[in-house]
Amino acid sequence: MTIVNNFGVRFLTKSDGLGSAQVHRVQQDSVGAMWFAGPSGLARYDGARVTRIGRPQGLSSNGLRTLALHGGNLVVGTDCGIDLVDEFGQVTTLEELIELRPGFVQSVLSLGSTLLVGASRGMFRWDGSGRVSRLNDPAIAGVISSVAIDGEKQIWAAGPEIGVVCAKSIDGSWVPLAPGCGGLPRLTALASGVLLSTSKDLQTIRVDGSQLLAGSPDVPINVATMTREFLWLGGTQGLYQVPSSVGTGEVVRSSPICVIPDVVVNDIFLDSDENVWVATDGNGVARVSAARRAMSRPVSSTKTILSLRETADRWLVGGEGEAWSVPIRSEAGVASEPVAELIPGCEKYQVWDIAEDQRGALFLATELGLVRVDSGLGTAIESHRVLQSPCRAILPLADHFWVGSLEGL
Repeated sequence: MTIVNNFGVRFLTKSDGLGSAQVHRVQQDSVGAMWFAGPSGLARYDGARVTRIGRPQGLSSNGLRTLALHGGNLVVGTDCGIDLVDEFGQVTTLEELIELRPGFVQSVLSLGSTLLVGASRGMFRWDGSGRVSRLNDPAIAGVISSVAIDGEKQIWAAGPEIGVVCAKSIDGSWVPLAPGCGGLPRLTALASGVLLSTSKDLQTIRVDGSQLLAGSPDVPINVATMTREFLWLGGTQGLYQVPSSVGTGEVVRSSPICVIPDVVVNDIFLDSDENVWVATDGNGVARVSAARRAMSRPVSSTKTILSLRETADRWLVGGEGEAWSVPIRSEAGVASEPVAELIPGCEKYQVWDIAEDQRGALFLATELGLVRVDSGLGTAIESHRVLQSPCRAILPLADHFWVGSLEGL
């Protein structure tokens, strides 16, 4: 068969433990757990279960609008200020900020020990030692809906009245670069400049004031996110994907591919494994699997795909009685058009996970135990007898593997 381009989409909804089908923001913490913010509080997803945090657990408000990471803590922007959630789920409210009455906190940017807070009543700064101040530059007097820092360390802010402004440092002067456009504009940081998404268009804005149309999809846009190969667009009609030039904000002139139709997208987040998480307005959270790129590659097989792992230059795909090697980049580092190659020696195994060691040998987690396939030999060799029980997962580290089996770790 051909592995179809179904993108491996999975939804998390109220039936999975979310407090609401409406989710505003998504963030990943330092240990890999996913956090979701919405009108009914905070939810943490560890890959198996959802844990909820709300007013009873210490949040200052259940109305949550934005998320960020700062010094190992999760920063939660609420309807009245900011809460910090540590790795143990303990909540601390920044009372100093609440005293300044910032209004709705729409965006937060972590800058070393400092937090830059964009709110409905302007821009605020928290220096980490308890001091909170309002930034009084006239250029940022108004609603701040988005704050970002680009690859050149220039700080950007956007709002419906202030438009898009930029400063070279947190203490510098803010320079207007684009007029206000209504709504709640969102910024995506690029190597130089930002990508501005509004309900009307999508623009690349650089510090010299140039505005290049990054793309003109025929769909209303709420938020945009760049990955290595694609520009992801979320709006009132669904989630879309457009081929892009990495980090530039310029897209290949082609029609957007609709990945998830008929949903209102509030946020798009790329996690450390390159899964794309989508916060929606009534359908919970969707995860678009990182396997999406391999899923678009033709593989001649009648078997079911069970696992996929990315290495430096290829995907290793495991299935029922087969495994494949799928190159994903050319020598220049740009996605290529690969042909999947069958890996010999795997015919009698269900490959639940697959990893490669520093010498190029492959290790397969199978129902018969941990199996080693030496590069070039084409023969599957069962490894240590202690791992003859069914194995399900492999975690490769620098000089050894962790293996999860039915008998333990």
